[in-house]
Amino acid sequence: MRQPMNRMQRHFPLILLTLAAGAIYPVVYLRQSFEGPILEHFALSLAQLNELYSLLGVIFIASYLPSGWLADRYSVKHLIVTSLFATGLLSIGFMFASHNWQLTLIYGAWGVSTGLTFWAALIKAVGLLAPKQQEGRYYAFLEGGRGLVEALLATMALGLFALVSHYTDLTKMAPLQTVIGLYASALILMTFVTAYYLPSDPKSELLERTSATGLLTALGILARNRSLWLATFCVLTGYQFLWATYSFAGFLQSEWSLTATTAATIALAKLWTRPLGAFGAGWLARSTPALASVLSYLMVSAAILLIVFSLFPRSATPLTLAFLAMSIGLLAYGVRGIYWATLSTCDIADAHKGLAIGCVSLIAFTPDIYLPILNTVLLEMWPGRAGHVAYFGFIAGAGLLGGAAARRLA
Repeated sequence: MRQPMNRMQRHFPLILLTLAAGAIYPVVYLRQSFEGPILEHFALSLAQLNELYSLLGVIFIASYLPSGWLADRYSVKHLIVTSLFATGLLSIGFMFASHNWQLTLIYGAWGVSTGLTFWAALIKAVGLLAPKQQEGRYYAFLEGGRGLVEALLATMALGLFALVSHYTDLTKMAPLQTVIGLYASALILMTFVTAYYLPSDPKSELLERTSATGLLTALGILARNRSLWLATFCVLTGYQFLWATYSFAGFLQSEWSLTATTAATIALAKLWTRPLGAFGAGWLARSTPALASVLSYLMVSAAILLIVFSLFPRSATPLTLAFLAMSIGLLAYGVRGIYWATLSTCDIADAHKGLAIGCVSLIAFTPDIYLPILNTVLLEMWPGRAGHVAYFGFIAGAGLLGGAAARRLA
C-alpha cells in the first residue's frame, strides 16, 4: 500500500520529475530549432537526418512495453537517474561526433535512454505521487512544467548560439557544439540533483507482487480491463491533435501565401500555449469525476475548431489565423496535459501500472508511424487544400470518437 504523504512530500518530487522531463528530450529533438546547423555541422543530408529519427522512432515503439515492465520491476528513481546520466554522456559524445556511424550509435542509444528506461518510469512516478482524485492536476503540471523548462532552455540555447556565432573567432568550439554542451550540462546537473533529492520509492511489495503474478498473467489482467482500452483510445486520438498542429506552418504558407517568417511566428506562438493549456486543463480537472468530462469537452472542441480552421476562407487575416491556431494549440495541449490521468479511472494495481503505461504507449503512439504516411498519401491524391482538409478531417473525426470514449469513462 502507498504510504501517506503530506503536500511537500508530493510537490517537491513532482517539481524534480518535471525538471528532469523538461531537460531530457530537447537535445534528442534538437532539429526542431537547429535543423540547419545540424545538417551543416555534421555534413548530413536531410534524408540522412530523417533516417536517424526513423531509427529513434522504431526504438521508441519497440521499447514502450518493456519500459513498462522495467518500471514495475525496478525503482523508478534509479531508472530516471540512470536515464538522465546516460543521455547526458551521450550528448557529450554528440558534441564531438564526426562520423555517421557514431551518430547512428548515439541516436540508437538515445532511444534506449529516453524511451526504455525513462518514459514509463516517469509516468508511473507521477501517478504514484498523485493523491486519489487529483491525478489530472499532477499530469497537467508535468506537461505544462516541462513545456516551460523546454522553452527556457531553448531560449538560452538560441541566445548562446547567436553569441558564439558572432564571436566565432574567439572560441575553438562550433556554435552548435556549445548548444549541445548546454543541454548536456543541464542533464548532468539534473542527474545529481535527482539522485540526491528525489525520494526513493518503496518497491519491495511491488516487486514481490509483479514477480508472483508473472508477465503473461499481468498482460491478461490488463487486456480484460475495458476501461483501459477506452483510456488507450483517448490517448491515441488526443495525441493525433498534436500531429495536426505540426502541419500548421506548411498549411498557412501554402493556402494563405503567408511568408515563412509569419507562419513560423504563428507556429511559435502556438507552442507557448502548451503550459497554459496543460495548467488550465489540470485546474478544470481537479478531481477524477470531472476528469473524463473535461477531457471529452476539450477533444470535441479541438475537433470542431480544427475543421473550422481547415475550411476557413482565404480572405482571413494573419491575426485571425493566429488566433485559430493558438486556440487549437491551447486545446490540444490541454488534452495532452490530462489524458494520462485517465488511467486513474481504470482500477489498475500499482504493481501493474508501469506495464499498463507501456501497453497504452505501444498503441497510442502509433500515429508517429502512420500519420506521416497518411499525410503524404492524402496530399498526393488531393494536392493543396483538399488534401489538408482530408488530413485534418481524419484527425478531427477520430477526436470526436475520442471525446465519446472519454464520456464513457465518466
